[in-house]
Amino acid sequence: MATNIKITALSDITSANMTFNDLLAVVDMNGTPETKKATVQLAGNLILGGAGGSNFVKAAQATNSETVSNAAQPNITSTGTLTSVTVSGNVDAGNVNGTGGVFTYVSGDGANLTNLPSGSNSAAIANGTSNINIPAVDGNINTSVAGNANILIVTGTGANVTGTFNATGNVVVGNISATNLGNVSPLNLDGNVSNVLRGDGTFAADGVGSYGDSNVVTLLNAFGSNTITTTGVITGDGSGLSAIAGANVTGSVPLATLAGTANAVVGANVSGEVTFAATANAVAYANVSGTPTLGNISIINIDGAAANVLYGNGVFAAASSPALTGDGYQLANLTGANVTGAIAFATTANAVAYANVSGTPTLGNISTINIDGSASTVLYGNGAFAAVASSPSTQIVNGTSNVTITGTDGNIDLQVGSANVGRIYTTGDAAPAFWAIAGNIEAVNDIETTGGTFKGIGSGLSAITGANVSGTVALATTSGTVSTAAQPNITSTGTLTSLTVTGALGVTTGIITGDGGGISNVVAANISGTVNTAVLAQEVINSAQPNIGSVGTLSTLLVSGNVTGQSYVSATTALQTTPVITSALPAAATAGAGARSMVTDADAGSVFGAVLVGAGSLTLPVFSDGTDWRIG
Repeated sequence: MATNIKITALSDITSANMTFNDLLAVVDMNGTPETKKATVQLAGNLILGGAGGSNFVKAAQATNSETVSNAAQPNITSTGTLTSVTVSGNVDAGNVNGTGGVFTYVSGDGANLTNLPSGSNSAAIANGTSNINIPAVDGNINTSVAGNANILIVTGTGANVTGTFNATGNVVVGNISATNLGNVSPLNLDGNVSNVLRGDGTFAADGVGSYGDSNVVTLLNAFGSNTITTTGVITGDGSGLSAIAGANVTGSVPLATLAGTANAVVGANVSGEVTFAATANAVAYANVSGTPTLGNISIINIDGAAANVLYGNGVFAAASSPALTGDGYQLANLTGANVTGAIAFATTANAVAYANVSGTPTLGNISTINIDGSASTVLYGNGAFAAVASSPSTQIVNGTSNVTITGTDGNIDLQVGSANVGRIYTTGDAAPAFWAIAGNIEAVNDIETTGGTFKGIGSGLSAITGANVSGTVALATTSGTVSTAAQPNITSTGTLTSLTVTGALGVTTGIITGDGGGISNVVAANISGTVNTAVLAQEVINSAQPNIGSVGTLSTLLVSGNVTGQSYVSATTALQTTPVITSALPAAATAGAGARSMVTDADAGSVFGAVLVGAGSLTLPVFSDGTDWRIG
């Protein structure tokens, strides 16, 4: 073998004849320079393994590369099947297709999405058991909430709510149809603030007419068993009143069958039996009625001698001492003229003269008044009894509160304190009575009208049963059915079973929730959050994207798992594989035939296709044949 070879004397070899195992003459510069041989493969692997380092510049372009170092790869137009792909910039593509045309998950800002197609769920928006559904083309919008079907149904003519309709603002309605408002339901406000609601259900001017006593009686009879309460005073003849509780009576009562205290009673005015009397100066025996309960003393007759006394054997005889002393509880038939001092109790006292009443009476100056015996007269404040005066103004007065009848057959005016609170009047003798109340009417029980109606402004009424309202209510907080199409005051509707909107639906600060499958032409800028499936997505959040078959031009591509291609992987510069030591390689069977890697400890005598022996210091590419890792 020649020991000296002149390079220029060698003939050229064509690329067609050059193979990986052709030998090259190299000068080993480790230590003393020495000419040695090496295969083309070894030289190539050395260059490729060190490409981009300090000894070998990286390749500007390469058809195939394990790892590319440039972030921008303008020539890569397809990558085959990727397990995952991350794109930090925009993705410009024609069609992005998912498996079966459906994306499992696409995330990111879909603000620029347009022409979203209708899918199988295009007629409904759902979340759990709550949904908004349009079951038919151009049909009603049905809204169901928490498993309750069709809570709100919006039709072409209005909205139907099942359950309670709550509104925080005003509800402007045309007609309200209900069943439980009673005969007030057909009333319509006439819009005239000067008119009042009359008992016959009509609105008319607040006229003032004559009103007689008979009308008052008729009106009061209509109250039936209901309570009439006033904070003022009722004046007039109270002879028809009964069952007045004694605790409610103040002042002096001229005549009383029973009285807790009688301060001073003129004897002439006392008739009948007085059950108890604190003092009875003289009671004639003839005036004692009933059978006395004095035991056997009741059969003793007084003998008429003032000098005699009654002894214990029931005999009257001369007193043996100036006076009879001791307990006289069995004494009977005592002559009243012979009794002096106060008698604590007397069973019957028919008449007690005022002069015989001891102590200071506490009846005031009424104690000196005598009943005149005439039933047609009344006691006036000056202490005189006289006939009832006929006056154009008859009053029942207590302090500044009064009831006044203004003239014969006139109106009845009510005044409490200094305020006129009401008037009872009629427009004619045959017309019903009217009450004009200046303030509020408070009733403990119901206020009912049998044949008439309530009229006037009902703005102060509350808790009116909706079923009792008929006709159109201009404004209502809650309405079963509204007749006017435009409802500008309705700001919330609760839960709707369906909602049909022919014009634009604008939501300023709130959100629309549910199944948006039927929404189309959504401006992409108006979409935020995650879109489960999208034809185009600016950014996806799921790492696994099995439906992406191609990604066009990527600025960068990071793959942590395996890259499986049906043809080849090419790079304009280089495909980089991170070098490892042989012991760090997975088993060849595990990696599978065709797997490639780079080792840093290949044997110096390694040739292409030789089984890898990790006992050297060479950095060489290796591949798996399914059984062993081999050089190459």
